[in-house]
Amino acid sequence: IVANLVFSSFVFFLFSIMDPDKMQITLMWIMGDLLTLDVSLVPFYVPMFLVPAFFLFFFGRELDVLSLGSEKALYLGVNPPRAYKLLFLLTSLLTGFCVSAAGIIGFVGLVVPHLLRHVAGAGHTFLLVSSYLGGAFFLIVSDVFSRYLLYPVELPVGVVTGIAGGFILLILLLRRP
Repeated sequence: IVANLVFSSFVFFLFSIMDPDKMQITLMWIMGDLLTLDVSLVPFYVPMFLVPAFFLFFFGRELDVLSLGSEKALYLGVNPPRAYKLLFLLTSLLTGFCVSAAGIIGFVGLVVPHLLRHVAGAGHTFLLVSSYLGGAFFLIVSDVFSRYLLYPVELPVGVVTGIAGGFILLILLLRRP
């Protein structure tokens, strides 16, 4: 809570000294918006997404073993500190590229894997692939809602994913045994 307050205050400080012409674009990026996405940069974004995703795909077995605990993973041939560092690096790169492209679009990475785990099972290789596709589907549906829910006003897609994702995650957590 304290960190959120400090960083939010810093963002509001930047808004107070920012050029008013750039404020709307920055605000839309903070709320997560696909309308401000620069389509000319898609050839740059695609490899930046696919390279970490490709390497993460091969970590399915390690993730399955790590879910048993670090000690058991070590006995099963996985080096937990090395695996954690590589996974942190790959997921950070993937998250950073996505956020730099479209802004902060919340709950997609939390809700979709939790929902799909009930459908796809706990195997991480299939769960990773289904989460990529399910996340894309969730984002497209949310984008359609953000554009047409209050037509002609278009909401930032991050607002829709935040509201829908927050409710879905809350329901999933409350239904947990």
